[in-house]
Amino acid sequence: MSLNFNPIERRDKVIKSTDFDALSSKLSCFNKNYFSNDPNNDSSLFKSYIDQLKINLPLLASNNSLFKSFGNSKFSIQRLLNSNLNENLIKNKFPLINRGTYIRTKLLDILIQNFLISNNYENCQIISLGAGSDLRFLNLIKNFSSSSPHKIIHNFKYIELEFKESTFIKSFIYLSNPTFRDLIFNSSNFDSSLQYNTNYNINNINLSTFNIDTIQTNNYLLYPIDLRDKNQFTQFIQYLKNSTTIKINFNHPTLIFSELSTCYMSSTDSNVLLQSFQSAFPNGIISLYEPISLNDRFGEMMSNNLLKRKIFISTLNDYPTLLSQIDRFQSQITHFNKILSSDMLFIYNNWLTSNEKLRLSRLEFLDELEEWNLLASHYCLIVGTYGHSSLINTDFINQIQSLKWQIIH
Repeated sequence: MSLNFNPIERRDKVIKSTDFDALSSKLSCFNKNYFSNDPNNDSSLFKSYIDQLKINLPLLASNNSLFKSFGNSKFSIQRLLNSNLNENLIKNKFPLINRGTYIRTKLLDILIQNFLISNNYENCQIISLGAGSDLRFLNLIKNFSSSSPHKIIHNFKYIELEFKESTFIKSFIYLSNPTFRDLIFNSSNFDSSLQYNTNYNINNINLSTFNIDTIQTNNYLLYPIDLRDKNQFTQFIQYLKNSTTIKINFNHPTLIFSELSTCYMSSTDSNVLLQSFQSAFPNGIISLYEPISLNDRFGEMMSNNLLKRKIFISTLNDYPTLLSQIDRFQSQITHFNKILSSDMLFIYNNWLTSNEKLRLSRLEFLDELEEWNLLASHYCLIVGTYGHSSLINTDFINQIQSLKWQIIH
């Protein structure tokens, strides 16, 4: 088939490939023990996923007609794997990148843990926008399973939203791997007998005829969507309303987070999307991890480097500072009760213990300290709460304000 793409399709393929950039950076962190003894980032799960990816992506590109229809060839897939998951290249990742990847992962892990704790691990929902190859759900379930005493999770839901191509790949890897299948379908952590959508046979995964892009149990949903498309969002909400499996409660506290995902949309599209989530889930938290330009030379360099890859991030310059991000939440998305924001440098300096920072310095010596300060100050976490739930407005806020923030509004 022809692999000639129009400019929008080419841009989208580059955006989708950023998931492999993230995987490459995270693999480097695992190889250098950044996540040593971290229950929220299990090395065996991550490396199993990487191994499955290396084995199955070229096979899917060669044998699966649906996968080919996404515009993938065996050659293009192999090139993508070689450029991102080649062990020799990963060994040479700069310490600066490794530290940034680690802090980015940790700050979101801390946010999610605080959300779960404030809701006593029950009657709460998490929605990950642009989830890619993120394994947080599997890590949560495995972590719960190994806890003492054993945690029983009451009415907890986790939803991952991503492009169809990505959910297809993730579905294949999850369903063809016994460990992943067991965590998703046989977890003993839930308070009811686990049910799942029966439109697929998890015991008979066929490489050439595989056509699944959605996984649904009564606690987990992996769902294909282009988040820029308003019609697809409407269909997604209707899907949730019609589902007799996951049974979402739209009034339960809901954490909606984006880790370098909505920033690839236009500022208008991302703001409309977040407003739509507010309307659908009236008691919630919206959290974005995004780059900010600070209107300086380093921010200009970031923007130019992205443009060389055909990536334009409008929010980078539309909301270049923490204050402008807060103003965005107030004036463009609106209806927030509390807004908290910090850049990654502030989070590194204030959220990590002295022992943890010492451990990181011993893993890799960071001689470009000035560059680290520049890089870390150009990424931010912003959290906004809305609605009338006391679990959010009191319990979560009390929990999260125990951390230091640069700006609380």
